[in-house]
Amino acid sequence: MFRMFRKKATVFTLLFTMSLSQMAYASSTGEALSPKDAQTIDCNSCDLTINDEKKVSQDEKLFREMSVDLDKITLEKASGTSPFVYKIDYGDGSVETTEIRKASNGDIVMDVYDGDLHDTITKTSDGKLLLDGKEVVVESNTEVIAGESSNEDVSVASQYGRGSVYRTTPYKGKAADYTKYVKTIKKASVKADKVIRKMTISAISIILKNSIQELVPTTLPISALTAVAKRVKPAAERNAPNSKCLSYKLVKYAYKSNTKTDKYYKYTGAYYPKKNYEGGKIAHTFYEYNAIGL
Repeated sequence: MFRMFRKKATVFTLLFTMSLSQMAYASSTGEALSPKDAQTIDCNSCDLTINDEKKVSQDEKLFREMSVDLDKITLEKASGTSPFVYKIDYGDGSVETTEIRKASNGDIVMDVYDGDLHDTITKTSDGKLLLDGKEVVVESNTEVIAGESSNEDVSVASQYGRGSVYRTTPYKGKAADYTKYVKTIKKASVKADKVIRKMTISAISIILKNSIQELVPTTLPISALTAVAKRVKPAAERNAPNSKCLSYKLVKYAYKSNTKTDKYYKYTGAYYPKKNYEGGKIAHTFYEYNAIGL
């Protein structure tokens, strides 16, 4: 069947794939809610065979497994049976190239290049994250401090069929409207066993995402964290040139008037290029929309 590649989904596709809850939200904002609804890889006017199209479709699924946002990816080279070459554009001149494949043992392997930098990021079939063959160690040192509005929290994805989507701007109202303090989450050490300043943006983003993922209800796209990753690298250069660890603090706030069906949250973060919250604070905020049917 003919498959058309595009950056943005058509209105028809969105309406066809969305749940009723998603339709109501999208109609009020004019935008798509999640990667699975609206994103495909831009093929950059490539002349693709049917087999090439199938391969890109398979790669899309792998990128989604790695939580890489497809609307940032452009196909650069289709190379038969070899891994295809893609470009990831993070904006502000930050561009990386990548290849992705599924190994015979079920692992997903993503090679990322940025000039002389090269990271091999592997998501194993049993859910572990490896960087250049070594496991990324998220120490069991998570500290959670409940706030006065902790009853506002929704932290289980499957609760009543609920789901979440994330982005870096509010889904409802403005930043100052998120006034109910839900909780503080602190992670003192995420160790990658590789010098932070020599990592690609993709690697830093995926490592942060993988760590934070256990603290939020559903799949967190790395786009929520790429702005942090872009700032972590120069911070590590200045303040922690030999550091192989990251740390962070997240403060979760609920929107001032959430309902039982639609819930909105803000995560105000402080990220550091060293363990134990050292090496210079990098402030960053992202938002969550949680509802039934997402």
